[in-house]
Amino acid sequence: GAALEAYEGDWVIRAARMTGPREPNGLPVDFNLGRHFGDQLELERAYSLAGLPGKVRLLGYRNRAVLASFSDATSFLLANPGTDPQAILRVRNGEKTKTGVGVNLEQAIGGGMGVFLRAMRSDGRTETYAFTEVDQSLAAGTFVEGSNWGRARDAAGIAFSRNGLSPERRRYLAAGGLSFFIGDGALQYRPESVVETFYSLGLAGGIRLSADYQRIQNPAYNASRGAVNVVALRFHAEF
Repeated sequence: GAALEAYEGDWVIRAARMTGPREPNGLPVDFNLGRHFGDQLELERAYSLAGLPGKVRLLGYRNRAVLASFSDATSFLLANPGTDPQAILRVRNGEKTKTGVGVNLEQAIGGGMGVFLRAMRSDGRTETYAFTEVDQSLAAGTFVEGSNWGRARDAAGIAFSRNGLSPERRRYLAAGGLSFFIGDGALQYRPESVVETFYSLGLAGGIRLSADYQRIQNPAYNASRGAVNVVALRFHAEF
């Protein structure tokens, strides 16, 4: 694809048109950029609040591809009980446009600390094109440098996110439909909530060791699941 950026003082505008997969979440690439594509437009503004730097970004996107409609897939399931629960594969027979918007806010608050806030909303009428299954999301968190406790190479952070699905996608899953990553044969819908925290230990040079913990409530948007606890350890070396 192609991407362009323009800078004017504290403002930045970015635009891009990129290829996507031939089939949703597939590996082969569709190079027909005149017919199937992913368009992105982002506007960024840098600012200062009480003498501390911050940035805000607004993003819009549009995908054009052969996609299944969740309403069509739900109708197929209800009209053909006992058939393949992956009904989205049966009704993926026409080109559709999928859109979404997002906002990202980053703000330094002094003392080696910063906060962020992110929100997005996607067109949930059609299946996911090339991402995980989420139609709306709100996330916030904070980052703290280790210099606050005498460990200048260290860092710590904590974040919270709450993710949701569109009514169309929820009806499809509740009718017993399966999609790329989720599906239980039924759905007791609840928004998915995630709390994540990490501590990064700075060792010699560019070597870091980080520990991470996540607690996921209502994983895959189903109150019948979870909660799930996830722990991770990451080793990073940079030369």
